[in-house]
Amino acid sequence: MIGYPLLLDLSGKRVVVVGAGTVATRRTAALVEAGAKVTVIAPTGSAALAALDVDWQRREYTDGDLIGAWLVHAATDDTEVNAAVAADAQGAGVWCVRADDAAESAAWVPAVAREGDVTLAVNAGRNPRLAVAVRDRLGELLPQIAADSASAARRVD
Repeated sequence: MIGYPLLLDLSGKRVVVVGAGTVATRRTAALVEAGAKVTVIAPTGSAALAALDVDWQRREYTDGDLIGAWLVHAATDDTEVNAAVAADAQGAGVWCVRADDAAESAAWVPAVAREGDVTLAVNAGRNPRLAVAVRDRLGELLPQIAADSASAARRVD
């Protein structure tokens, strides 16, 4: 399967994260950093999640929770809940990332590295360990590439 890579401007956009475990917390932090207005739906969660600037609905997911959402992350440890979230998202025309089942997911989160204005996003055919390994290796090169590019730009000016 070949996906279509895309970066989204989520500034001020409503994004729903269902779940509050390690993966949900990591993704929520990245969404907040991207400027999204994040609603987390989960009865319990970590102190790290509680420290984020989000609308945390401390309850179970229910029908209607995706109204007005641009994107949803189904990141619970319950396959049935994640499947229900994904089905609701599809019905609502909202992209859904399933943390538990990449094969059933409509969208995927790449492994990301950033250096200044450069964003490196790596997808490895739904193999997150390979994507992280590639990201880490290429990410090590980003500072030098950025410095070389800045130096070349100064020489042209």
